[in-house]
Amino acid sequence: MSKLQDIKKEFVEKFKKAGVIDDIKAMKVAFDAVEPAPPASTVTPPPTAPTSLPLNDGTTIMVDSIPVVAGTTKMTIDGTTPVPDGDYTGVDGDVYTVVGGVVTNVTEAGESATDMPAVMTALSDRLTALESKYSAIQKENTDMKTKLSGYDKNFKVAFTALDSLGEVETAEALDVSIDASTLKGYDLYKYNKQKYGI
Repeated sequence: MSKLQDIKKEFVEKFKKAGVIDDIKAMKVAFDAVEPAPPASTVTPPPTAPTSLPLNDGTTIMVDSIPVVAGTTKMTIDGTTPVPDGDYTGVDGDVYTVVGGVVTNVTEAGESATDMPAVMTALSDRLTALESKYSAIQKENTDMKTKLSGYDKNFKVAFTALDSLGEVETAEALDVSIDASTLKGYDLYKYNKQKYGI
């Protein structure tokens, strides 16, 4: 298994643990539903007269199309002789990679190559931080459930005591048609007990 496959497998496992794999699958389905762009024209454009392209070192080379397009634009010294293989930087800062006299890549000024290992490390660090935060939230949730279960036991004891007081009391029953928002304390408890049986 290659290193890239190992990294992919590691991230899939981390995404599964974080519970986001279903979201990723849903996004893939949504992207797959988008209609693809129509295929590029396969018609070969007619040859054009060479155009000069000034370079940042002060020299000028010839190209057969402007804008320069990777995979189709030919770069020559004099309109016929291909330039040597290599990178050529235009005065605008764009870098043209040439192999066999054909531009194979155009890197526009301001673009930089992505450092994939650094990106993967950053993603891994971010995922680890999210997992840590998720674990802390789970622990907090468990602690809160434990605390609330203690309150639940206390409320049961209190309601049992109130029930026994209600059985002893000989006062007249509350009218359940009244507005409950005006009741407080034991009267509200009696109202709910009579109306809802709780």
